[in-house]
Amino acid sequence: ILFVGRLSVIKGPDILLEAFLKSKIKYEFSLIYAGPDENMKKKMLNNLKKNPFKNNIIFLGSVSSEKRDFLMKNAFLTVIPSRKEAMSMVALESSLMGTPFLASQFCGLDDFEENSSGYICNGDSESISLKLDFLLKDIDALLEVGENARNYVLSSYTWESIIDKMDSYLKRLINK
Repeated sequence: ILFVGRLSVIKGPDILLEAFLKSKIKYEFSLIYAGPDENMKKKMLNNLKKNPFKNNIIFLGSVSSEKRDFLMKNAFLTVIPSRKEAMSMVALESSLMGTPFLASQFCGLDDFEENSSGYICNGDSESISLKLDFLLKDIDALLEVGENARNYVLSSYTWESIIDKMDSYLKRLINK
């Protein structure tokens, strides 16, 4: 399970940590954090000191774009537990790698779930934990949603697709 981003309050890495520790999947999966620390890592590590699953949680710190892409391509799921975000670039990047994401409802990604291309939850640790337990029981379904996500991004979020849509709208407007 992968988190990519700054370890900052707004991005919610602490929510994901709490969710992972509540989940049943912590017995079978690891949680990897890839991104710079913004004064949260120490507190998160302190919460793990006596936890028997602390070895299943890895903090990589800042990573290169190549390493980030490698991690995204090889993760089962990218989790975006943000407390508030206009549009998650991590979701688009993960989707392009064919890896599905689970995002909070505060990430502006509802269209992905509507198109079977991503998963949305309430954004609290309980909701994330329940979704993790449910989603990671069926890896084949995750792979299918990851492929849907890749196709959805290519058809809806590339410059070419956006220009095509704008061209179509403008032609309709001119013809009126």
